[in-house]
Amino acid sequence: MIASERGVGRIVAAKQDIWPSAPEKVIGMRPEWAESHADTVSRLIVALDGAARWCDLPESHDALAEALAAQHYIAAPVGIIRHVLAGRFSLDSKGNERRIENYFSFHRDLANYPKPGHALWIYSQMIRWGQAALSATDMKAAASAYRPDLYREALGLKADMPELDVEGALDSDRFMDGHVFDPSAIGPYLEGFASEACHEAMMISSKCKRMPRRHSTSIGIYAHFLVDAYRRKRNVRLAENGNISSFSEACPDFGNLARQLHF
Repeated sequence: MIASERGVGRIVAAKQDIWPSAPEKVIGMRPEWAESHADTVSRLIVALDGAARWCDLPESHDALAEALAAQHYIAAPVGIIRHVLAGRFSLDSKGNERRIENYFSFHRDLANYPKPGHALWIYSQMIRWGQAALSATDMKAAASAYRPDLYREALGLKADMPELDVEGALDSDRFMDGHVFDPSAIGPYLEGFASEACHEAMMISSKCKRMPRRHSTSIGIYAHFLVDAYRRKRNVRLAENGNISSFSEACPDFGNLARQLHF
């Protein structure tokens, strides 16, 4: 916001454009510490819940903006923080503005409920970008990082609250890429990205052929990242000389793409 108002930056996308209810900040603690300090953990959750309720109230936003503007917090102008809390964004220094309804959700709609399904979505992204492998053991470990049992016990909530909901299926809460995430079907979810990566790389290839070499090289580098991500999903090996060795089953045109981009 500050950069856009000063004309040295622009807001390209807001959270609502990417995934409105995406998990963000978390409070974490080691399991053994939480177990040995059960009363402290419970009191902390109750305090955070009360603070989140207060922050959601429109009549609290003036005081909240004043507090957040302090040097030891955001250290930004109060006016800008107040606008953001109301969902008002300055897009540039010319006064163009965007307004987003319900931009912040501190408490409503179970905003703070630790859903294991969210943990599994984060885990799926780690698999997608080659940081982890898909396995039942790792799925269990990822889901166990979120502790709805502690949250429910501290706030006296019922035990049948949602934990493994499908994400991205509601019109009001879609992913920017249009995918739908089902925590019980991580494999098929990831396979969808693999086929799309192949298609997008082929589209980039066709554009590269119509561009000057100096431009097509940089675009080709981007296609290479798509290719690499695609390769990881299919777990296909590359020959030592860098040529594509086996993509015929997954994407018949992949070898041609590789030669066109000089991989």
